[in-house]
Amino acid sequence: MKDGEVRQITVASVGHIDHGKSTLLGRLLHDSGQVKPDRLSEWKKEGGNFAFLLDNFEDEQKGEMTIDIFYAQLRTKKSLFTLIDDPGHLEFIKNMLTGVSQATGVILVISAKPGEGIQFQTKRHLMLVKLLGIEQVLVVVNKMDVVGYRQERFEEIKKEISHFLAEVGFRAGNVVFLPVSALQGNNVYQKLKDMPWYRGKSLYELLDEVFVPAESPVEKPLRVTLQGSFALGSQKVLLSKIETGQIRVGQEVEFLPSGIKAKVLGIKKNYGAPVVAFPGEAVGLVMNHDFPPKVEEQIIGGKENLPRVRNSATGEIFLLLDESIKLGEKLTFRCGTREIPSVISKIIRRINSETGEVIESNAKEIKPAEMADVEIKFDYPTVVEKFTDFPSLGRFLFYKGKKNIAAGIVVD
Repeated sequence: MKDGEVRQITVASVGHIDHGKSTLLGRLLHDSGQVKPDRLSEWKKEGGNFAFLLDNFEDEQKGEMTIDIFYAQLRTKKSLFTLIDDPGHLEFIKNMLTGVSQATGVILVISAKPGEGIQFQTKRHLMLVKLLGIEQVLVVVNKMDVVGYRQERFEEIKKEISHFLAEVGFRAGNVVFLPVSALQGNNVYQKLKDMPWYRGKSLYELLDEVFVPAESPVEKPLRVTLQGSFALGSQKVLLSKIETGQIRVGQEVEFLPSGIKAKVLGIKKNYGAPVVAFPGEAVGLVMNHDFPPKVEEQIIGGKENLPRVRNSATGEIFLLLDESIKLGEKLTFRCGTREIPSVISKIIRRINSETGEVIESNAKEIKPAEMADVEIKFDYPTVVEKFTDFPSLGRFLFYKGKKNIAAGIVVD
């Protein structure tokens, strides 16, 4: 990173409903002076509920429940954070998954209030975080004011969640724990006097220490996903998104799985025709060769490191609905713009999402809310990459009919 350059980091909040995720992030924005004046004026008129500073919809503000995903930006001394406030309710687990999949780290919020603490949904969110390969985790124990700021309650939750973190494969020793009262502002932007036994830093200070930016994909091999094509005068233009690497005018590339080779004749953007495009950019590509049919099922790569085409893959999946998946059952494997008929040909192991217990067996089905390692067989060859190498090409969904029944990542 160059001198003076601001680190850009995306962090998502996760945790059970009503444990204070929106209040925590709203308080952080408020106390650090980073709420826009017009929003602050609305907030005061609505009675000063800190969650109001985050929630988008009127139904959410009235119902005190985050339904959709909200994005906010926060500047710290070293970084520019994009904060994603995810829904905690079971019914909106797919929304939560969408938010977390964009993050490089998560803030797990757990209520210290008696009767709340570590819930099933707390553990389920952690398993989804692990499934997506996110290792940067900050555990915030909220509502410490409700329990009189007692250290014993904080240590009790810390011990229990540490055990679960280890069970599902996190390096628990690297996870940071923070006691706060989001409502009262203790340990959020600054440390107050109510918890003298806590000698660590505030949430605002810890953000720069716990979270680091994701590795830039610009140095990785070229991978381009395609959404279709359109005619522009006499030219045909590919609707493309650069996932990793960079693509240049004059570069020789290959479409896979078709194997068609082509040269890039032009790159088109809304504001001009550059000679190079970078990761995250959506561009139009002009080639010297006719496009293969069903271009949305193709991936473009550079000839020096081609995308991996295969008939099967090993994945980790997590069931999202109250339905089982049976061995050999016909499913739609969706990865980006590609949809491929597939089956689970082998269930290697299952994991109980409530206890973290590993169930080793040659099972015939995966039960609701379980995580499982599986072998997937595709009806025809497709490009599938390991999630750790190319996240956007290794993250997938399983559909049963029109229902999104599971989420997963490719591990081999």
